[in-house]
Amino acid sequence: MTYRGPETLWHEHRRKERLAALHNSNMGALNDFRARLQLASASDIPNFDPFDGGVGARLLILLETPGPSRAECRRRFVSIDNPTGTAKNLRQALAGAGISREDIVLWNAVPWVHATTKPIMASERHDGIEQLHGLLPLLPDLKVAVLAGSVAGAARDLLETACIEVILSPHPSPTLINTSPALRDRLHAAFETAAAILN
Repeated sequence: MTYRGPETLWHEHRRKERLAALHNSNMGALNDFRARLQLASASDIPNFDPFDGGVGARLLILLETPGPSRAECRRRFVSIDNPTGTAKNLRQALAGAGISREDIVLWNAVPWVHATTKPIMASERHDGIEQLHGLLPLLPDLKVAVLAGSVAGAARDLLETACIEVILSPHPSPTLINTSPALRDRLHAAFETAAAILN
């Protein structure tokens, strides 16, 4: 029998809450969008987090790609509550800027699960950016996007063409942010700029 400590049980409980909250009215269009991508993909695509703003979000946070998942964790979420260093750095940046999670939607430029040991190919970047054409119309209140890292940064032209303010940011991965005070400062400055636009 595998021991499941208090933290693991807490995350399982929160995952069940999220699965139930996927039926909230602000999630329907995003769920349908994700389902269409999943039908066309051989890889798992995590869900949007229903604890965020859903279709009412004003800030898009675009990351790179979800990492590989264990077989028992199929119904995953792109979430600032994930038990990762990346999510922790995002939570700190959002809190420091005073941005409410009801204002955000979190997604990946390449949304299908990717092998972290293999570089993202140019064709994958292109396909990932193309899928955003279907996402942006579902976010009518979107004002600003934080593009975290070079892969997400490739969406700049598309977002600016859609009249969305774009802020380029370092990726919040702990291998970057936790080893460089300058990059951490740039990450926090990006969200402070986003907060000023939202206000």
